[in-house]
Amino acid sequence: MANNYLPYDDAGKMKWLNNFSGKAPMYKDVLRLEEDVVQQLVQDAANFDYFISNLNSIREYKKQSTAYKNILRDGSRENMPLQPPAAPPAAPKPPYAVVPDIFGRTSKLVASIKANRAYNESIGKDLGIIGQAPVINKVDVQPSLQYEMNAGHPVLKWKKNKMQGVHLYVDRGDGKGNNFLATSTRALYKDSYPLPSLGQSAIWKFTAIYIDNDEEVGQMSTEVKLTVSGIS
Repeated sequence: MANNYLPYDDAGKMKWLNNFSGKAPMYKDVLRLEEDVVQQLVQDAANFDYFISNLNSIREYKKQSTAYKNILRDGSRENMPLQPPAAPPAAPKPPYAVVPDIFGRTSKLVASIKANRAYNESIGKDLGIIGQAPVINKVDVQPSLQYEMNAGHPVLKWKKNKMQGVHLYVDRGDGKGNNFLATSTRALYKDSYPLPSLGQSAIWKFTAIYIDNDEEVGQMSTEVKLTVSGIS
């Protein structure tokens, strides 16, 4: 199973790691965790927290300094004298020097904990290592069509996003309008419709909408418009 217990953003990862590293030592004996493994986890968490927290301070200082610089350069409505901004934040010395790939080794530790016979759901919830299946809002899902050309023919691509497939539609610029093209349960579709005559070209417009349980769901994709030409 993918590590869907782990947040995607750095702030979320920091919060998760602080909880995991803070509680893992309490289960050291129950789960028979090696002392050096626990110590590494604690140091990893302290180091990651240090850098994320300092980056936030630096970003805020940059934001304030940029605003100050802009007023100095362009003026403001009041044009009152300005006090210089505060000095850059002084960062303390990092707490530890650790080997890179913090979350790589942490994921391996989580896997070993879950493989331990003493592990149970209560421990997993406390450590924050039980993932939640992503909830898909079928009202808002929308495929993002991409394409490449193969021997002059469009090959349409998209991400399935746990959907059954897509319905594809096309307008070939022949006056017939937008029409159903195909149902595809794969993540790509090659359009083998005959190309224009040699030396001629046409503009084809493609759209797609997800299907689930054989019914269309969500929003129609943004239109992909491309030029196809006759080839020898």
